[in-house]
Amino acid sequence: MPVFHFDFDQIKIKSKYRELLRQQSACEMQTLEARGDMILQIEGHADERGSDEYNVASDTPANAIANSIMAYLTNPELTQIISYGEEFPLVPQSNKNAWARNRRVEFTLLLK
Repeated sequence: MPVFHFDFDQIKIKSKYRELLRQQSACEMQTLEARGDMILQIEGHADERGSDEYNVASDTPANAIANSIMAYLTNPELTQIISYGEEFPLVPQSNKNAWARNRRVEFTLLLK
């Protein structure tokens, strides 16, 4: 799955990602369920702006992505959502470009 980026203070999935999510989710989730030994970890990241509490709030881009993916899973226990907030920036600088790249959702496959 690709990295998904979000606008500041938004949880809406950008239109360019919606179709990609639809195309890849069905195949990826079927493979995940068929294997049975893995979990998809959905990791939300924020930029440095906002309080720590705000940046790891439950209403996050990671949840928006997870909700879309759940439509393709019969077993929701095959996913887990983690909101890291600003803890792991992709770009350590403090400017608009860095903030935009740091607001993202990434995916990691974990063995059960």
